[in-house]
Amino acid sequence: MAKFCGSCGAKLGESDTFCPECGGKSDTYPAAEAKNLPVPKSSEKKSQLPLIMILVVVFLAVLGIIGFSILNKYFKNRNARYPVELNNEWGFITSEGKMVIPPHFGWTFDGSQITANMYQDNFEGFAFLRLEDFGKFHEGLDPVSLTTNGKCGYINLGGKWTISPQYNTCYPFSDGLALVPVGNKWGFINSKGKWVINPLYDNGGFFREGRASVEIGNLWGYINKKGNYILNPQFNGAGSFHDGLAAVNSGEKWGYINRSGDTVINEQFDFAEIFSEGLAAAESGRKDGYINKSGSFVIPPQFDIAEPFTEGFAAVEYGNKWGYVNIKGHLVITPQYSRAFPFNEGLAAVKLSNGGQWGYINKKGNFVITPQFNAAFPFINGIAAVRSNGNIEYINKKGKIIWGG
Repeated sequence: MAKFCGSCGAKLGESDTFCPECGGKSDTYPAAEAKNLPVPKSSEKKSQLPLIMILVVVFLAVLGIIGFSILNKYFKNRNARYPVELNNEWGFITSEGKMVIPPHFGWTFDGSQITANMYQDNFEGFAFLRLEDFGKFHEGLDPVSLTTNGKCGYINLGGKWTISPQYNTCYPFSDGLALVPVGNKWGFINSKGKWVINPLYDNGGFFREGRASVEIGNLWGYINKKGNYILNPQFNGAGSFHDGLAAVNSGEKWGYINRSGDTVINEQFDFAEIFSEGLAAAESGRKDGYINKSGSFVIPPQFDIAEPFTEGFAAVEYGNKWGYVNIKGHLVITPQYSRAFPFNEGLAAVKLSNGGQWGYINKKGNFVITPQFNAAFPFINGIAAVRSNGNIEYINKKGKIIWGG
């Protein structure tokens, strides 16, 4: 006969008089009866413990993800500053439309993008737009100029000069360095205003992925953040690195190099865009398609213009109308607009045909902000710059004006 505890049902040894689990007196039961005894309490605890631990871990993981998302958004928005102009002077607002740096600057880099583009009588696109940088104080700094002599320097998030105004022009920080000129030569400074790469170049590009293009004598090469050449000047054109590759042109055709300076896609395209989401727009036979990192067309050349992919969509012009394709090359939003911009934060600015106005669509192609603007920027950190009635304003994703008007 097997011995089991009469209180908790735990199996006992032959010599046990009292149960080591609960202290109860031992009893002897036939095997058949023993099957009907209650499950030992220690077993219940042991079987429940892993489940409780799993639930706790899952809960903490979800809580961590939510917390990280909230903190990321908070710090992202906290450092966001958007240029606004009053009486020909520039200041900055937050993403809530609060003025944090009063207007008393003659120029800002982001402001120059607005004035260069959005005041066009027939706004059709951006002459120069760094979507990933707009509204951001990189290294906590942003380039601005004095209203008196036009000299450029860098201010912090509070609007105080960190690098005194001394340059004829200056560019935002990227990868920890900023491109600035001395005389007719260009070099790179750090966030303390110290020269890291001396001004030796006739021109230069932004650092991306630890590399920057530089020009000497009408030829372009690439340097690292120590100023050492990765590739000596030899190209007629040299793009910035994205997804590990940069477009280069040493003759009439374009190809791609990697960060080590090795040619990975031979020069064979009439034009080549940056890689984004694994694909790059490339032109062949006066039509644009999309290539992979092996240089093969995965979406055949068929578009009049093809823009880089963002959020799984790319704006394309087909038959003088703009629409959107996905990474498989399927038209997901039928070409119907006179112009279309990249999706950012789930929305895209599009312009109606026949001299129409600009509005914003979602990824289903439905208007969420009706066409009503003469010009429109992409949404960045929840707000977008627009122009209506000659004035630059900022709106939120509900189309409500948060500044200007």
